[in-house]
Amino acid sequence: MRVAPGELSQDGLSLVELMVVVVIIGILAAVAMSSLKSDPVPASTRVVSAFLNEARRHAVAGGPVRADVTAATGITARVDVEFENTATASIVRLWKFAEDPSPATSANWVLINEIGLNGDVRAWALGTTAESASGQPLPPTFADGTAVRLSYFANGTAEAYTVYLGRREDSTRGARFRVFVFPLSAIANVGEGW
Repeated sequence: MRVAPGELSQDGLSLVELMVVVVIIGILAAVAMSSLKSDPVPASTRVVSAFLNEARRHAVAGGPVRADVTAATGITARVDVEFENTATASIVRLWKFAEDPSPATSANWVLINEIGLNGDVRAWALGTTAESASGQPLPPTFADGTAVRLSYFANGTAEAYTVYLGRREDSTRGARFRVFVFPLSAIANVGEGW
């Protein structure tokens, strides 16, 4: 139907025009949803960093290991952090060295806390130095079924190390982060990339 100049048409949208609008809205919704979906690696990195800082606090609060216990056991660390990879999860445990009452010179490791990382995230490697810069060679991969313990001391120091975190199935896809601890401060720091 032709409309004379100056008159308004009473026709609505055609089916094709309506379908184009629906497709455009669908594409915009898909893009918006994918950008809102959070990546589990950064979240797990923050969790590991907070956990390592908790280890430092426990070590300092626990005070030094008694000299007689150190002489008998050879242990000077107050807290150990254990990283374990299984086929389905990466687990981080916090152990405290607890002496038996004096005059006994024995002691036990007591589990204080344990966290499992998001199932999509894996601790890929543990380095024995604090790598604050990305682009360094990756240490040997941290295999499933193995556990590594790192020590924190009552004077606020720790062993230097770096934990490399990435996606469980493919470390080259998505975000990759590292959590590194300098020995003198023992404070966990986060860096992006390997």
